[in-house]
Amino acid sequence: MAAPKVYLALLLVCVSVSVVQLWSGHVCSIVKVHYETRTTCQSKFLWWCSSSTTITYPVYYTDNICCAGWRDNGGDQNCNIPICSPLCQQGFKCTAPNTCQ
Repeated sequence: MAAPKVYLALLLVCVSVSVVQLWSGHVCSIVKVHYETRTTCQSKFLWWCSSSTTITYPVYYTDNICCAGWRDNGGDQNCNIPICSPLCQQGFKCTAPNTCQ
């Protein structure tokens, strides 16, 4: 009796890992919009498109920013640094927006 042939299927799985840094601190969300275009065929002759039209439509999305009076330290998305205007003087420290102690 012949031994059965065993076939081994090799499955390759590609995994994409991306690090997403979450916003923290005094974060506000805003709605932004950008525009995309799509071309669609209006009429065909055999397999050719004989007339097409282009449609521009808005795409809305939510983005995070630091709330008014707060900032991050250069891209870390941690809105925990208060902004004082004018700057604190005589050794005082900015502890909240426009609050020197």
